[in-house]
Amino acid sequence: MHRSSSWTLVGLLLFLIGMSLLVSADPPQKYMPEGPGVIDGRAAIVVLPALYDDSGSPDFFDPSGLEVHLTPEDDPAVELAYPAGKWFQPPPGHYRVWLQGGWRMTPFAGRILWGAPVAKGGLSTVYTVGPAGRVKLSATTPRNPDLELHLLHAGSYLQSGFARWEISPRRNAADVGDGMLMPAGRTVGGLWNRKTQSYVALSRAFEVRERATVEIPLERPQDGADLVAELARHRVAGRAGELEVKLMVRQEGVEKVPDLAIFTADKIYAFWYGLAPGLAELRGESDRDFFQSPPIQLQTGKIERVADELKPKPALKVQLDLPAALMQEEPVLEIRHLPQGEVLAHRALAPAEVPLDFERLPPALLQVELRTNLGSFSREVDLGPGQDGFLLLKPELITVGGTVYYGDKGHPARLTFANAKRETEVRAEEDGRYQTVFLEPVQTVSIQLDGVGRTPYFDFFRPALTESKEIDFHLPDGDFRVKVLDAATGKGIPTASVDFRNSYDAGDDTIKQARQERREKAVFQIMKTDETGEARLPPLRAGKLELRASAEGYAGMREPMKAEILDADADQRFEVRLQPVGETISVRLTLPNGAPASAAQVLLVDSLATARELFFARADGEGSVRIPRKQNGFLLAKHSAAAFSVREWRPQGEENEVVWSLPMAADRPLTIQVKDASGEASRKADLAVWVEGWRLSGAVLTWLTAAPPVTDQNGYWTANNLPRGTVSILAWGPQAREAMDGAAMTAQANSVSYPWPQPVQIKAVE
Repeated sequence: MHRSSSWTLVGLLLFLIGMSLLVSADPPQKYMPEGPGVIDGRAAIVVLPALYDDSGSPDFFDPSGLEVHLTPEDDPAVELAYPAGKWFQPPPGHYRVWLQGGWRMTPFAGRILWGAPVAKGGLSTVYTVGPAGRVKLSATTPRNPDLELHLLHAGSYLQSGFARWEISPRRNAADVGDGMLMPAGRTVGGLWNRKTQSYVALSRAFEVRERATVEIPLERPQDGADLVAELARHRVAGRAGELEVKLMVRQEGVEKVPDLAIFTADKIYAFWYGLAPGLAELRGESDRDFFQSPPIQLQTGKIERVADELKPKPALKVQLDLPAALMQEEPVLEIRHLPQGEVLAHRALAPAEVPLDFERLPPALLQVELRTNLGSFSREVDLGPGQDGFLLLKPELITVGGTVYYGDKGHPARLTFANAKRETEVRAEEDGRYQTVFLEPVQTVSIQLDGVGRTPYFDFFRPALTESKEIDFHLPDGDFRVKVLDAATGKGIPTASVDFRNSYDAGDDTIKQARQERREKAVFQIMKTDETGEARLPPLRAGKLELRASAEGYAGMREPMKAEILDADADQRFEVRLQPVGETISVRLTLPNGAPASAAQVLLVDSLATARELFFARADGEGSVRIPRKQNGFLLAKHSAAAFSVREWRPQGEENEVVWSLPMAADRPLTIQVKDASGEASRKADLAVWVEGWRLSGAVLTWLTAAPPVTDQNGYWTANNLPRGTVSILAWGPQAREAMDGAAMTAQANSVSYPWPQPVQIKAVE
């Protein structure tokens, strides 16, 4: 920047952000503008051009034929032009500025904040120029007066590590004529309708060649939709690292990065071409900033535009008010991103910790957890709107005490209180008295009596214990045992699993059973039999008992054994017999989230057509079930937290375990409406549904879906827990039943893609 004469900043501001203009040494005298830089007694501006050689030194030249172009930042459609090398006075305002003329053009723009011109002096500046070409419209492009051609130089906006401002000229389509000058290099353009405020056509990135004219390859989307995002920065980017922003469009869980992204000092332009129609979400994030849009409805053949701004990531202030007991050991504070659980901050707390400040957090639901020697305490805070948050952590300790009774006397014991994350042990003294302190809610307790060789007593709290209270435990002294026997030999089966459910009147208001006035609780436990096949149950309550046993090489029980416990202090014996099935293979079933599919039901049938049952079992707490090795057929599996699944069962080799992951269930039922040839509801029509390549009908379809294999009186059939994906469906009336062999079914089935319409309408084959 060179001052040709003195001037003042009162009323005149030249704002060159991020070195957008080249600051040069004094240009050669022969190119200096004439006069003192004053017009009508007031200061003015002059702009001079320069080139760079390989050494990086500026090479100044005659500005003849070049123009200074200015566009107001609040209205880029307006373009002012002044001769380069001549003094001029633009109206007050904020402008983007570049030089152009002949086959040369500034490759990036500068910014000027120009106030009311004042007396005494002017200002001269130097801009670099580079090679340029021209861009014109196709002869077939409509010359509608409402249409504008928008061009954006897609080249690098970095020089010496600093971000620049874009050159984005625009002009009425009718005025483009032989072409608009653009810097050589990659360019993208669009045809903008001022009246509808939308793009009607876009180009992909194309090359502008030096001293050549290229026709802009504008296209309208055909099979999909295009999306343009224009995001302003809340602060001007400085060096290269501050430009980085990750942008993506999410559709049905799939994320797509832009086909073209252009990052400038104060704006981001991103383009997606040929997106699938439907709802889409636009997201963006950097170390400092974020952006998220409401759902965008994309339509085939349309171009959607999102114009918004990046926002600074929110901050969180955490105020602590902790009991002294929690500071005996150095507690730790962690902030996690929900639901993923990613740790965003981890900080050890000093005894005199001041309020904690956390910056640049994601705009999302966060969990703030305090971990101490007595457990953890957490709260959630929603920063989703992007606003700064405040959270007060003021945990209260839970004191629990009471007496453990065995019969009618207090008895020493070891109590283990627990929740899903932590166990706390405490001793009951000789008189049975105990007391302990918790930070977290308590869900269960296990009590092992001293000197009594019995399985620990187990109980749970519903709702979880969240406040201080006195709790006495009265343990019955009845002796309950179950014997698991081989039904063929009568011998005990060692290491058999025994599951039991003991339901009883809770005597409080913790649970209200539907349609009943009584309150009832239930305790579940799993144990193993000893070498004689016997398992000793923990103390039971008067009420109902359900027993289910399983063992390797034996068929599972379809229904549990049921009994009444009339007196919790009276001894009782139970016996369960299992049918041997020979050598087995362990099948371990998992849910879509990887958790064990405990209590999943598994049915082995000879074929999907005849559905003759060969074996049935329920998975244990680890999701495992033993299936006969030497019986071939088809395995059917179902679980309330997943979709059903089918697989052929023909064990090969010496494999000892098969892992079977159940698929994710569809988020809504499959409803089929069947009509006959006349358009009337087809009642009691038979159905076949192809799921994951298997044809399901009859008893198999009923077992998997819990729905009859025929339509109801109104021609409808509905089933839950189907896996997501394409299904094929066929319905046929009574007169076609005999002719519907396998080949005919497959050929006439109707294929329906997920998400399925509601309902799926088909015609019955007559």
